[in-house]
Amino acid sequence: MAVEWKRIALAAAVAVLLARPALDQKMRYGVYVEPGPMDAVLLRDYEPESSLVVPETRIDKARFPVIDAHTHSFTNGATEKAVDDWVHAMDESGVQLSIVFTDAIGAEFDRQAELFLKRHPGRFQVYCSLDLNGYDQPGFSERSVRELERCRETVGCTPTTRVSTPCGRNAQS
Repeated sequence: MAVEWKRIALAAAVAVLLARPALDQKMRYGVYVEPGPMDAVLLRDYEPESSLVVPETRIDKARFPVIDAHTHSFTNGATEKAVDDWVHAMDESGVQLSIVFTDAIGAEFDRQAELFLKRHPGRFQVYCSLDLNGYDQPGFSERSVRELERCRETVGCTPTTRVSTPCGRNAQS
């Protein structure tokens, strides 16, 4: 009887060892994966063909004016040429207004606000970032609020303007 239990225990140990992943396997999303040929396939190279059999309609320009409600200046660039190219692309695709999150504060926000708002009036709304410097220091809240108010004044908003109201030197109410 004792020999039988030893055999069962040995078989269970072997099964556990065989089921264990190899040392070169890694767990991703709760599943052990092995290196393979698909590791070299990048998302940018993936061009699946649709299995749908339906007519395709290509729309190059919007029929009605569009507001691009979420863009970032770091992705499109914050130089004169980049902004000019951005407006050209907006014109080609029917985008009337882009709302730009500059991720900037202080002098850099001022530079970007002038670049977007003066160069192409009425085409952009710009928003500054929150200054997180010294977040763990006394007076952080007050400094952050002062900078947000300064940024709001830079783009032509009055202190009584609601957050949801479009602001900018050439904004139309």
